[in-house]
Amino acid sequence: MFSVLDKVYDWIDERIDLKTLQAKLLNEPMAGGARFAYVFGSILLFIFALQVVTGILLMFYYAPTADHAWESTKYIMEEVEYGWFILSYHLWGSSAMVMIVAMHMSQVYLWGAYKKPREMVWLVGLVLLGIVLGWLISVAVGAIAATADAELNPAIGIDSVLMATLFSAAVGLFFGLYPANRAANLEPVEALRYE
Repeated sequence: MFSVLDKVYDWIDERIDLKTLQAKLLNEPMAGGARFAYVFGSILLFIFALQVVTGILLMFYYAPTADHAWESTKYIMEEVEYGWFILSYHLWGSSAMVMIVAMHMSQVYLWGAYKKPREMVWLVGLVLLGIVLGWLISVAVGAIAATADAELNPAIGIDSVLMATLFSAAVGLFFGLYPANRAANLEPVEALRYE
């Protein structure tokens, strides 16, 4: 079996020089040697891969509609085998990813890891940051839309609406505290039910 794989690898290596590429990617010298602080990017990649896998698994059971979202989440938590684990990992994994991104960005900036010869890696990170910022903007727009009608009420006033918008955006951005509460308690708030 291995001889067939070795022959396939050698055949591909003759054409695109895989061994040189592998040596260039995996045997990069690190200034000061390997350290624990260099693992944040790899941790992010690992968490992202697990987020994709758990997201695909949840996609089979979750119904993202106003009238079925709660029931599908409850079904995942109570009926699907290991559904509680997959949903919980997906929830808390996203929070962990936000924290690791913050640590990784701080480390890259403070240590100057964006300088030559790592510019392309830094540019890829900027593209990924742009994608995340696009998501954050959508959360802020959702918070504004959720509180838009309240500013029409003179009793509430624009200052209260601004505070509610900022609070709503903060809750949406920082670790999804409200969904964590919902998943942990398994009981919807009665006033929020769409029945």
